[in-house]
Amino acid sequence: MALTGLKRVVVSASLVIFGATAVATAQTPDQALQVVPLQEAPGQSSVIFGGPYVNNGLIQLLRAHTSHSDWRTSDNMLFPRTFVYDALHKRLIGPGLQLGDVNNPANLKLGRILTNDKDEPDTTKRHVPGTIIGQICSLGWGPKGFTACQAALQFITFDENTGGLCISLETGKDGSTPPYPSWPDGIPFTRQDLVCHVLVYPDGTLVVGVNTDPRQRPKFSLVVNGNGELNGNVVINGNLTVTGEVRAGTFVPSKESRSTK
Repeated sequence: MALTGLKRVVVSASLVIFGATAVATAQTPDQALQVVPLQEAPGQSSVIFGGPYVNNGLIQLLRAHTSHSDWRTSDNMLFPRTFVYDALHKRLIGPGLQLGDVNNPANLKLGRILTNDKDEPDTTKRHVPGTIIGQICSLGWGPKGFTACQAALQFITFDENTGGLCISLETGKDGSTPPYPSWPDGIPFTRQDLVCHVLVYPDGTLVVGVNTDPRQRPKFSLVVNGNGELNGNVVINGNLTVTGEVRAGTFVPSKESRSTK
């Protein structure tokens, strides 16, 4: 094929793609696929999958979707009853997700890629221990639509081989974490920040109150409504209050034992 003929093929293919996009954009709201160009980011388009919940209001919202402060066109107002690919934030939004695999567990994998100065993946870099690499969170509902995350499972990394799991919640109060070596007064957080209250380490250690503000701790950090069993030593750095009977086969006195209330 001559070069001139090749150019004709390329141009013809481009026109076909452009025509298909134009037709998809011009489709009526009850059709299954809509391509919506972004006003804020020329050259990028969101895509709506599936009817009959495709409507002109959703199309206009996606077209004017913005990363600026106007809540009317921001993430909190995107709540479609169908599936949407949000090109501005590169995410899929929809009413539900079901995963299933054949003879294998269904996987939902979360990762955080480090990049170089050219915004390319950089395998020589490492995350700072404790970096959040993924989270699953719940959203509240208010006069401006969805709120910020209220509660979340946050997955953190310590190194290439180990990570931890946090149960984190929005406290609704400004505060700070317990002190750290580089933060003698703790790391400050705002009322809308997620705070890791419970952390599970790779060795199975469960820490309750890991980043809870020491000045705003709850009266009881752990409440168990049922029987408990501890197959190991118990260390209590504080008073012990018992409202029932204490039963033991033997009591071994200790030189460093403390009195109980």
